[in-house]
Amino acid sequence: MSGKHSTTHIGPARAAWAAHFIDKEYIMLNPFQRACAAVFSGGDFSHVETIQQARDMHDTLFTFLMIELSTSEDCNSRDEAIRRLEAAVADIEQVIEAVRHADIATIGEADARMTSPARTVTLEFLPQSWVNDYAVALDIDHPNRWTIPLSLLLERFPTEQDWRDHDEDRDQMRYEGASPTWIRDWSGPFEIDVADGEDPWPKADTE
Repeated sequence: MSGKHSTTHIGPARAAWAAHFIDKEYIMLNPFQRACAAVFSGGDFSHVETIQQARDMHDTLFTFLMIELSTSEDCNSRDEAIRRLEAAVADIEQVIEAVRHADIATIGEADARMTSPARTVTLEFLPQSWVNDYAVALDIDHPNRWTIPLSLLLERFPTEQDWRDHDEDRDQMRYEGASPTWIRDWSGPFEIDVADGEDPWPKADTE
């Protein structure tokens, strides 16, 4: 095979058909999508005529409906359009029922613990030196504690066991938060631990 690229020439009639196909199939809304747009949100979306306009609305539910009713999803008949919408409604009803019975108190506690920007955890850097192939703790007169967002710690280490097991990920925490420069630049062995008195991980229910 040569390194030259071949060129395919499309005749005028086929080119016109291709342009029509692209415009109508992939840019313009199909009849079911247009019917949906006309009544969605009290008619606020009735001006939408193209796929790009639908995307530009940035409405999650409307986008979902446009996908469900799209020709690319084989929604090519009235019966199929209704079937897909009824299936979507059934899924939403199940979600509503699940939300209705969700343990809101537990969710609230988890959200507060995981995402509150006010919650922090203190880490401690323990520098070491190699002595006869052993890492020996050093007593250095530099600040060796700093704080990071609790949400960051729990995102990377959901449990205390994760913190213990993932050495390399734990070591990378010296670059997080406002850690002192000397800690970031330390070239010898070291350990990082959660400072004494900190209790960042939820306790397992033993009952």
